[in-house]
Amino acid sequence: MAKKTAEQMKHIRCVYEDDKVEISIGETQTIIPAHETTCPAAYMFKLANGEIVAGGSQGFPAPEPTSWRRSKDGGRTWCETPGWPTHNAYQFPDGEIIHLSSTWLVGAGRKGDYQTKLYRSTDNGYTHKEETTTLTDIPELFEFSPEEGTKAGYAYIDHAIVGLSDGSLLASGHAGFNADYEKSFKWRTVVVRSVDRGKTWQYLATVAFDLTKEQNLRLDGFCEPHLLLLPNGEILCFMRTGGAYRNRAYRPLYMSRSDDNGKTWSNADPVADRGVYPKSCLMENGVIAVVYGRPGDWLMFSLDNGHTWLGHFCLYHGALAYDAGNYDWIEAVGPDTVLVAYARTDPNDSEGIKSAIVGTYVTVKRK
Repeated sequence: MAKKTAEQMKHIRCVYEDDKVEISIGETQTIIPAHETTCPAAYMFKLANGEIVAGGSQGFPAPEPTSWRRSKDGGRTWCETPGWPTHNAYQFPDGEIIHLSSTWLVGAGRKGDYQTKLYRSTDNGYTHKEETTTLTDIPELFEFSPEEGTKAGYAYIDHAIVGLSDGSLLASGHAGFNADYEKSFKWRTVVVRSVDRGKTWQYLATVAFDLTKEQNLRLDGFCEPHLLLLPNGEILCFMRTGGAYRNRAYRPLYMSRSDDNGKTWSNADPVADRGVYPKSCLMENGVIAVVYGRPGDWLMFSLDNGHTWLGHFCLYHGALAYDAGNYDWIEAVGPDTVLVAYARTDPNDSEGIKSAIVGTYVTVKRK
């Protein structure tokens, strides 16, 4: 990050401090100007070359063609860029980028086999080629008809792919197993593994599930997972359990941990009092930063690989979007700085479909 100017320093505000860390909010800027979209889900991806790609439009009305941005200076300035096909991306060490689609899984003929779309880019995300990928050994999914005349399995991949030390990939998603629906209509979080650069995936494990019918603790089951790979090889999985803001049905954010490349997972425990669509990143200074929301856009931090959490604070609390409100993203952009992307919905828009995507710098300095 460049040295802050005197004007930028005026905007810095300390929000948490103890004997180990100081957390401060810095400047906020508009990444994507206000436009009509029912789902203003903020997205960022930091490429190996340091560039950041940002998006913020899903759903209907159809996103504007200029609703994606790219920054080559740590998020200080942005230019228009071609849109990306999904929010589930991974970049290999050789530079190739893959995306797994977040569409419903479709049966592929053989029992336990399902298919979805996968996209590849070899030019840092300016263009993508589409292919079909198969997921195998999936327990039988609850089947439904998303559109008249179609059938699909009740599952999809959701916003996380990580590369493991053995060269394989691990992706997270949420699923409704057919057997579960005899007991409870709730999501379970699952992980799938690929050993061939995403051409095929195999069901590996369930991270967390809830078969109780009551909704006092976990309204949705476990869903919207995000994976974070730590330097010691452990994997953290953050999961939503509720967050229907229109009827104020908020539930805690949960986390589970794996120390064997995703084969087994610890009991999921709550780490925040709310949390939809969590996104985490590991800073160069060893701090884990997590953004989560609803109501409001929130942050929390860990100094010990996710065993304890501190500094929970609300970054922004504004008008609600029609859908996907408080779906945020976070990326490390300096040794002690993260950039948080989130939507600001026009408070004068009664339908809640006009939102801008903004970015706020947050500094986390260890003492």
